[in-house]
Amino acid sequence: IKQALIQSKHIEDIDEFERIGLLEYRLVCKRGTRADGLIPELGSYLGRAKIGAQVPKRIIEL
Repeated sequence: IKQALIQSKHIEDIDEFERIGLLEYRLVCKRGTRADGLIPELGSYLGRAKIGAQVPKRIIEL
């Protein structure tokens, strides 16, 4: 994942990077960075990896 962020030039958009499982990571975007805009740009570098976003503000609204 770090390599994909470097290659896509989005490493500076990430505030926190944490490994939470064998093949699971949690990335916290910097304020002003939208995960739903970042995911499509990383997709081509990650192949068949499953990627999702949790947006706390949107969860509270639901």
